[in-house]
Amino acid sequence: MFVQTRLRTFGITPNDNICFPVGTIFVVQGQYEKLGFPAVFGKYKKRG
Repeated sequence: MFVQTRLRTFGITPNDNICFPVGTIFVVQGQYEKLGFPAVFGKYKKRG
């Protein structure tokens, strides 16, 4: 059984098996930081 010991959300690398565009993920992540959402939602976000 495989147990995930760390989250690798920030280590996204494009490959042939991705069905969701990697560019969209990076844009959303950038806008999330730019708009200051971590300060707003940080206390509610526990994982990932």
